[in-house]
Amino acid sequence: MNNQVIVETENKRNKLSAELAGIDPNIDSAHYDEVKGKIDDCDKAILNMLSSNEDLKKSIRDWRWKPFEDA
Repeated sequence: MNNQVIVETENKRNKLSAELAGIDPNIDSAHYDEVKGKIDDCDKAILNMLSSNEDLKKSIRDWRWKPFEDA
């Protein structure tokens, strides 16, 4: 599930990056800052989801090895 959301968020980020490339920060700095903020939000969301995936993988590994550690 997270992987699908990551791909969707990356696609959104790519569209925003393309939009940002067409904005002159000297002419429309408010719009530039708004789009840049949305890109930053996408980056944070992607990093959080990747971290969540790694935490889940670790908990699965720990769960699988628990019977051996208990023995």
